[in-house]
Amino acid sequence: MATGSGGGDDDFSESSSSFFQQELNRNDTERDLYAILQISKEASQAELQQAFRRLSLLYHPDKHADPRTKQLAMDLFIQAKKAYDIVFRFQIITRTKTAREILDEYERLAKEREEKRFQQITNPNGSVQMTLNLTDLFEQMNSTDDNDFYKPNIEISEFTVAQGIDVPLTNQDTATVSAVATTRNGRGSGSITTSFRRVLADSSWFRIDLGFGNRNILALRYFRRLTQKLQASVSSSFVLMQAGAIVTPGFLFSTTYQLGKHTSTSLQWKTGNDSFMKGESTWFDNMLIALKYASHYFVAGLHYDNQQWSIATAVQLGFVNTYGAIDGIYRLQNICNLRFSLKMFIFGPWIEYGIDRQLTKYTHGSATVALSTRMGVLLRLKFSRGSQSFTFPLQLSQEIIPSSVFYATVLPVIAYLALDRLIIRPFSKSQQEREQKQRQDEAREKQTERRQEAMNAQQVLRTIAERTKDNEGVNGLIIISGHYGHLISEETDPSKVIDVTIPLQAIVKDSKLMIATNVSKSNITGFYDPCIGEEKSLYIKYSLRSQLHQHTFTDEEPIILPSRDRLNRFRLFDGETLYSLKKCILDDIQVNCLHQIPIRFVTSTTTTHFGFDEVPENEKQTRVNEVFSSVAKRYDVMNDLMSLGIHRVWKDYFIGIIKPNASWNYIDVAGGTGDIAFRYLNYIDRNFRQTPTPTPTLTPTPPPTDLSSTPEINISSTPTHSYMADSRTESLICPTSNCVVVDINSNMLNIGRQRAQENNLASRIQWIEGNAESLPFQNEQFDLYTIAFGIRNCTHYDNVVKEAYRVLKKGGRFLCLEFSQINNPLLRYAYDQYSVTFIPPLGQIIAGDWKSYQYLIESIRQFPSQEEFSSVIPVWLSEFIKSKPNHVQAAGQNCYKKENGAFTGETSPQMLEDLKCQWVILGHSERRTIFKETDDEIAEKAKFVLEHTKLSVIFCIGETLEEREQNKTNDIVTRQLNALKQKIGDSKDYYDRIVVAYEPVWAIGTGKTATPEQAQEVHKFIRDHFLKTEISEKCANVTRIIYGGSVTGKNCADLAKKPDIDGFLVGGASLKQEFTEICNSWQQNKSS
Repeated sequence: MATGSGGGDDDFSESSSSFFQQELNRNDTERDLYAILQISKEASQAELQQAFRRLSLLYHPDKHADPRTKQLAMDLFIQAKKAYDIVFRFQIITRTKTAREILDEYERLAKEREEKRFQQITNPNGSVQMTLNLTDLFEQMNSTDDNDFYKPNIEISEFTVAQGIDVPLTNQDTATVSAVATTRNGRGSGSITTSFRRVLADSSWFRIDLGFGNRNILALRYFRRLTQKLQASVSSSFVLMQAGAIVTPGFLFSTTYQLGKHTSTSLQWKTGNDSFMKGESTWFDNMLIALKYASHYFVAGLHYDNQQWSIATAVQLGFVNTYGAIDGIYRLQNICNLRFSLKMFIFGPWIEYGIDRQLTKYTHGSATVALSTRMGVLLRLKFSRGSQSFTFPLQLSQEIIPSSVFYATVLPVIAYLALDRLIIRPFSKSQQEREQKQRQDEAREKQTERRQEAMNAQQVLRTIAERTKDNEGVNGLIIISGHYGHLISEETDPSKVIDVTIPLQAIVKDSKLMIATNVSKSNITGFYDPCIGEEKSLYIKYSLRSQLHQHTFTDEEPIILPSRDRLNRFRLFDGETLYSLKKCILDDIQVNCLHQIPIRFVTSTTTTHFGFDEVPENEKQTRVNEVFSSVAKRYDVMNDLMSLGIHRVWKDYFIGIIKPNASWNYIDVAGGTGDIAFRYLNYIDRNFRQTPTPTPTLTPTPPPTDLSSTPEINISSTPTHSYMADSRTESLICPTSNCVVVDINSNMLNIGRQRAQENNLASRIQWIEGNAESLPFQNEQFDLYTIAFGIRNCTHYDNVVKEAYRVLKKGGRFLCLEFSQINNPLLRYAYDQYSVTFIPPLGQIIAGDWKSYQYLIESIRQFPSQEEFSSVIPVWLSEFIKSKPNHVQAAGQNCYKKENGAFTGETSPQMLEDLKCQWVILGHSERRTIFKETDDEIAEKAKFVLEHTKLSVIFCIGETLEEREQNKTNDIVTRQLNALKQKIGDSKDYYDRIVVAYEPVWAIGTGKTATPEQAQEVHKFIRDHFLKTEISEKCANVTRIIYGGSVTGKNCADLAKKPDIDGFLVGGASLKQEFTEICNSWQQNKSS
């Protein structure tokens, strides 16, 4: 069905594109407009105007006397002005796009329109169809006469060529000229048709067709969209047969109605020449035509279409031709479309099935097999490139013969696989390599330009930075040093780090540094990208109120300084170990470590959830505080009503599991009302009554020697303390009671203090107003840490756990009580209905607050499942094995090749078996590169494990970057596998217990990434050229080959699609929340 479009959009887009061409130069459009203005993409118009006024004053050329500096300042001023004009004045721009993307979008649309018009005039739509009769080939193939000489006769039964040209006359009018020439069984025919189409409005159009040739035709058609969901069309035609004997009129009326988002229905009524006879007419033919003219046809259809399925059904009722049909398409994303069709005619069924696929960027191919008792077996091949299509119907047999059905189904698949391997893939690969090289060359050129631009900007900003320092004074915010680039360790390449002290100091105002943009900081004025394609961060060392502080920001994290949660805190990660730092001097790339804690770390993002809403991370804690300030007075009453008192049972059970000891130092976090702390003390009173409760004169645990320089804090005799100090150093205190309660909400703490007075427990509890993510205590102060129904309200769960481990003594215990996910579907449904429909209204009645209790319900649903949350908490291997699900297995990261003996520091395989491990990893890249383990040593370990234990082996192999660049990858993995083969031979029993893990060493922690194609290439080589050739074909088929080269949540889905990648060996990503995404991605791809 043809559609029309108005001309208004075209005119608007072209004028807009012209504006961008005139107003923006190349360098400007490659920068992010929001980063230039130092605002976020969600900034309001008021914030946008305020940012522009500030930059205008900052960059104004009149503030400089030197002519060169004055000119450079003018460039910066014009740059900010252009960015402001685009973002503010043109509201049609999507606020999440950069200027380069905006201009590219307009240019692309304008180019596509121009190409379309040019193509319509100069490159007509065309089709070629050639029907081949191959029935003789299959008849002789199935012949039982041995004397017949096999010489099949293949003939072209029909050949058709069609061409058409669309000529746009105006924005509303289009003329079309098309011609068709056909030869069938030695007889030719042809026709030429002209059409005129006019768009009357946005919702209607009409068309006139006039055809001459084999049959002369006049047709009129009108279409109109009646409502948003209902559209209708009516058409009428008159056909004059070649002999001029009969003029057959025709009429068609159709309507389509949109039932839902994915479903529509249609109804047609047609009569007349829609099914006229072709060829010369006889009296019998004329009689049939008359019957058809007198008959009517009704067609009803139903169509369903979503991203995966498209199904259409139709029923036609008529005097001559009645049938029912169902057609379907199943879309395999990024792979192909599977088609099927079933039509039931009076003469019998007609079945079709086939496949279509995008072969290249501009080429599309399809193959369809049609089966019917009347037609036999027909294979239809079709190829389309641009506006040209080529169709080849192949008539294989007049009857349904199994051999013809088999060949029609299998041969196209084999032909495509051969074409894909020999032509399509090599061509696509070479094209991608050329495009990648071109992008790299362009990136290097842009980097040089951006570097010069940044240097010019810093020259302008130097004077402004000095003036800002003077205005800030001694107690203001002074940037001592700022470094941006690839900051990973003390071995950081200086060429990958740039000094950005000047541009940072220049934008400090009123002792605050704020850059709200959440794109790469290389877009900020005075910055550039010193290490394209590598992970970057920003380190800032600054002075505030005569105290030194430091912090690092990820590349796309907004900058807000000072931030109380970030004062004097710096974090460095090596993948599995977190270091809390007291001093970090990045001017000379030196780091002094204070305290080391093994912990699983989860990377934070710039936004987080607040119930079902997404909010900036720095807003969540404020909103949570508001919620608990609102519900504090009725908190206990509402808990009783919401849980029907069961929460008290949960808490009693929780304390029963703990079994408190009177000698412990205890901290309860997010426990403002004191529920858990009171139960803890009551338990001690019940079980340790023989010892009178002493007056709280706690002797603090001495701080670590590294903190000897930390100033002491005077604690008043009243055991309360509010965490409101100006710096992190000032807040590191020692507890003054055996029982400490910490909560971020002062209203909740006031309720807890009142209850403590009523229960005569006030003198035994120290109340602290503090953040669970930044506790104000020195290291290793407590024996027990609890947090009940509170961790889901924190912004970063990992920081909460990290702080818990920091303040716990060695051997201390961490216990968390929180709502879990209900696995039983019936119970889950009942609970969902109860919580959603009952709790918020109850909160409105009892506490006068619907929204707060709505948030509490939503926060429970947003909290991770038990398995996901457990990945945040480091555990002992033995404890993990006791509590793990049955489908999860444990592995040792290494072992030695002896059962026992004087091998200090080594782990024997038998020790792993005693711990109920099922696997051991051998030959990991660090073992080979850092500990210099040879191929023979690793193979010897594997042999010992397989011969003396029941453990299975993950055998790691892989090449270094140098070996990769020398094209030695296949040689290296063959050498490493040969070493294993020489030790264990060809025993099937051994290879059943081996998983090969390919780890390209050059893709682990280097910033370089192996593409899925590169990984697949090596995996296929291992399977086909080693396991299959050197061991056995069965071994090649059953041995799993997994990939371990920096698997992340971003590349796991593409890797999982490769046929020879049987799993992942996940490193650093297993310590992050994306590990769940990796597991789910693998399962989804393999199940599909």
